[in-house]
Amino acid sequence: MRSQRAAVAATAAVLLLAGTGGCDLLPAAHQSAGVRVGLPPVRPALVAVILASYSAAAQADLRGVVLATAQPGERLVVLSATTGDAVDSFAAPLASTITGPAFPSPLSRDATAFQRARYQRSLQRADAIVQRDRASLRQREERALTTWADNSVAATLSALNHVHAVQGGSLASAFTAAVANLAVLQQARSPADPSKIVAVVGVGDEVPPGLFASLSDTSVMVTGIAAGTEDASWQADFLGASASQVYVVNQADDDELESIARLALTGPQQISFPLTSFSYGPAQFSIPADAQAALGQLLRLLTVGYPNADATINGYTDSVPVPGGNLELSWKRARAVLEWLIAHGVVPSRLQAIGHGEADPVAPNQPEGQPLNRRVVVVISPA
Repeated sequence: MRSQRAAVAATAAVLLLAGTGGCDLLPAAHQSAGVRVGLPPVRPALVAVILASYSAAAQADLRGVVLATAQPGERLVVLSATTGDAVDSFAAPLASTITGPAFPSPLSRDATAFQRARYQRSLQRADAIVQRDRASLRQREERALTTWADNSVAATLSALNHVHAVQGGSLASAFTAAVANLAVLQQARSPADPSKIVAVVGVGDEVPPGLFASLSDTSVMVTGIAAGTEDASWQADFLGASASQVYVVNQADDDELESIARLALTGPQQISFPLTSFSYGPAQFSIPADAQAALGQLLRLLTVGYPNADATINGYTDSVPVPGGNLELSWKRARAVLEWLIAHGVVPSRLQAIGHGEADPVAPNQPEGQPLNRRVVVVISPA
């Protein structure tokens, strides 16, 4: 969610509506009213989370999914696969606006050079205030959505403590109930084209449910699938039920949940997939032994999720000098991932490897931050 809202903030626009207040940038006779400043509206989201088990790992995934998908105005319903019922539903806070600065009124054609210079200074000051207000709104929204997500999860878990399992509960019936709840939520709001997500957390070693409901125009997220479980059958089951996107993961970290949630909310555009669950040693470019899970998820994205997509594999290093140079080292890291994907069936023409050296660090190039800068990020461009 954090990276999702950071990406939204990068394209934030100012909403200009009539208001009051503002800053005294010019004499009153030359000012417009204070503008309303806000972040751009997001596509409405309807999210159904199915809790397949009550384990500590499932509860952690529940919070992660709710936090990752949270956005203004979202409607969330949580269902229990054990009881077969909806546990509770929640509405996220709406986006807010604030009264920003008063912009100067347009100058007349016969304005003097002095007036034009003063007008430009006033515009610059107003723009600076808008940027400050925008940043304040982002921080306010971040805090409000995080609080809402935490409160929703706490209320769900509290309710589950007072619910006894009933006969007949199953993952299949929970999916049917989830789709029905999303349909009711969609009818109760406008516009009528929301992002619809069904997330299943704490799946464990359960088999695909054999769905009785259509998942048309719905994204599906599955987390907590047991190690060694054949997730391709889960993909096939949901895609066979007309799901628009399907993501199945074992133990997803926060970054992976954010990436998946962003895709589920916005649809496939250009997907940045950082391989963050493992790290390279200094000057290392061969694939680490603990990279198989992350590479497996990347392979599923390229073969099941987006079988026609191209991918650019970007390698990076820290700033410590190495023989041959960091640019070459970063390219070797990217090339090793490319060769692994080709060895596992991805068509070479879909892939390219690029080395960026020590450019674009994500952490200070100090001993504690250097492992984070030694990384590979794959950008997928769906056809």
